[in-house]
Amino acid sequence: MALATLAGAVSYFNQTVEAYRKTFKEYHPTETPKVAIDTWLYVDETDEIAFKKYYKYVDHAFRKSNGTGFSRSGYMSTLDIRNAMLVGSAETVIQKLVHQFETYNHDRHFFQIDLGGMKFEDVKRIIKTLGEVIIPEVNKRLGAK
Repeated sequence: MALATLAGAVSYFNQTVEAYRKTFKEYHPTETPKVAIDTWLYVDETDEIAFKKYYKYVDHAFRKSNGTGFSRSGYMSTLDIRNAMLVGSAETVIQKLVHQFETYNHDRHFFQIDLGGMKFEDVKRIIKTLGEVIIPEVNKRLGAK
């Protein structure tokens, strides 16, 4: 299963993951279900900068996809570690990813980076930070090899 967890509480999305695993095991008792999580990602120098910059991209994407923007009140909890949207400094994103791996116990994670008219320079910077800083540190904290 690949589950898009674009915004909202990790605990809420985990209900879907657990339901999938339970149902999968009923029909495939000798197999292990695979789970992938798909999230938006925006990393900047500080939480405050990331929070301020990213809203315009999320709002634009929502307007283009469903005709209404992303509510500011819904965006306010974005920096909370329990929120699925990966927005913040590298350290905040690391903490959020560790929390998600510990909650979902998933097999792979997809990152949606290029969103809502983001500048290519920002996309490149985020990919570089993801590969050089975030993923190595997440693996270290989770004990991955």
